[in-house]
Amino acid sequence: MKIISSKIINTLGYVDIIQNEDIEINGVSTIGNIKKDTIIFFKKYSEELVEIVNNVENCFIILKQEYKSKIKFGKNTYVFAENPRYEYARVVNVVLKNEEKNKINIQLINGSYISESSNIHESVFIEPTCYIGKNVKIGQNTIVMAGAKIKDNVTIGENCIIRENCVIGGFGFGFEKDKFGINYRIPHIGGVIIEDNVEIGAITTICSGTINPTIIKNYVKIDDHVHIAHNCVIGENCTITACAEISGSCIVGKNTWVAPNTSVINGITIGENVTIGMGAVINKSVDNNEVMVGSPAEPLTDAKKFRKLKIKMMSEV
Repeated sequence: MKIISSKIINTLGYVDIIQNEDIEINGVSTIGNIKKDTIIFFKKYSEELVEIVNNVENCFIILKQEYKSKIKFGKNTYVFAENPRYEYARVVNVVLKNEEKNKINIQLINGSYISESSNIHESVFIEPTCYIGKNVKIGQNTIVMAGAKIKDNVTIGENCIIRENCVIGGFGFGFEKDKFGINYRIPHIGGVIIEDNVEIGAITTICSGTINPTIIKNYVKIDDHVHIAHNCVIGENCTITACAEISGSCIVGKNTWVAPNTSVINGITIGENVTIGMGAVINKSVDNNEVMVGSPAEPLTDAKKFRKLKIKMMSEV
């Protein structure tokens, strides 16, 4: 990802800008982990965020109008906008289109399409009809089975099994509305990190993170037909069984068992050593060591109490 900030400004026609430095952009970053030479946006205004903006250097910064009279302008490009998240999406799409003009070659090797920029250990076994995108790294003794699609910026560790027709690193489902209320897709370029000794089941999808990667930690076992959305972190040694769905930006603690057909709402944390029963709908965060059942899910101890009370009330009718 390399593009000069002035090219973005000219392409999108920005006028409410202050450009003290023409930045060569090499990526994106977040408020919590700001890196030089990146695109960053501040969705909300606060005095605390003003201090963060004042310490940013060599970045393409997209901000709300309120910042204009409050910040000290450093060696950055500043774009002021009513909806910084929407403008961030537009900017990144310009960068991606610029990258498409300089696509890295894809090679056909043993029946699979593999990017020249990938870094694959010689011991890796790849069955035919796979796709391996750019900047993909795959560690030793990993097996990639027929039809698997591993998109850009994915890292897979050692001794992993990637089963048939799964998709790892595709865009997540994220949109921002423009001023007319029309949905505009937010690019997801954070990639995916899969650590060592992980199994990913057939026809499973693991979406790219928006800015930072989606992470699957060591010894995780994921069954067939599972969906893990963008920005999730799945802790060590978790088991996620068939047809489970984990929505975006969830954190799942280590040693957790997720039963078939579980649904997890976005943005929550599930603790360590949790057991989630079949068909449970998790709509709020869960403490360590809980057993969750039902829809909406509740601790098993509470469900048992309610069941006993229900039986008692029915017997008295």
